[in-house]
Amino acid sequence: MKIGVLPNKELAIIIATWLGNLPKRPFVIVDSVLNSSSDGGVFGDQPLVSILSPLLAMIDLLTPNHVELEQLVICNKCLKAHELITKFSKENPRFIGKFLLTGGHHPHLEHSHLVTNHLFDLRQDNVT
Repeated sequence: MKIGVLPNKELAIIIATWLGNLPKRPFVIVDSVLNSSSDGGVFGDQPLVSILSPLLAMIDLLTPNHVELEQLVICNKCLKAHELITKFSKENPRFIGKFLLTGGHHPHLEHSHLVTNHLFDLRQDNVT
């Protein structure tokens, strides 16, 4: 099951309750969309980590791009993806034992159409 835009924590609570009541929980993918790719509009006004908190224990695969990953880990300095994911996994222990796929395009590069994706297996003790 794939979950896309979650504009607020209240909707995440409703979905988490529904998932919790299913006789067999499906594999849950959350594509934590913050902005519309078509018009740049922002979805929701709450921090992404707050919105996702009711669902963290149920998410099997989280797929943030780098900007969304930075929103999941509130920090004052620029970190590389693996550093952000390590920080996120330490700050959100209910998510440990899951997968995180992060990616995004590189608009500052000559070939801005290129996308880099990284799959992290957080079931291991460390993130590489």
